[in-house]
Amino acid sequence: MMFRFLLVLAGVGMVIGGAYILYTRKQYDRRIAQKQAELCASLEKVIPSSPGYSTASSQTFPVVSVSGIDCTGILEIPALRLKLAVAAADTAPDPMVYIANRNGKSGSFSIAGENRASLLGRLPDVNESDKVVFTNVYGSQKTYLVNSVYTSGQLPEGENASILNLCCPEGSGWFVAECVEQ
Repeated sequence: MMFRFLLVLAGVGMVIGGAYILYTRKQYDRRIAQKQAELCASLEKVIPSSPGYSTASSQTFPVVSVSGIDCTGILEIPALRLKLAVAAADTAPDPMVYIANRNGKSGSFSIAGENRASLLGRLPDVNESDKVVFTNVYGSQKTYLVNSVYTSGQLPEGENASILNLCCPEGSGWFVAECVEQ
């Protein structure tokens, strides 16, 4: 009888513990989403509404510091209702999406981020031909269409011209949405 009671008690403890973990994860995602909204609003204030500046070379991205974070622009994925500030590197103090790879010769690049709903965690929900927009800090905007979605053991190098790869961790590899310039 005592053994049965202890088993029930352990089960209840596991359910409560799991619920607490889910609750704290959702709270953390909400904080990330709020921080992203604030960063995007700050970035939108410094990005010109019409590009009047020349774009940087294909080997580097223009950078502006917003709230102490070096940002390169804004990524929008309308199908997921995502609008994210993009950091210049994965060294941002908060979880963010960031420029993970770039190929100066082809002009292609990869943007990666944590597998969280408030970042790129919903990337598996994109479909081919979904629209993706990247606006750099000079106001230069490029529109891409999702061409293919797949999993890969490593971040793609982006050797083809005008490709934007969106990447989030998936197990021991990466989930990738390959986008071609429209």
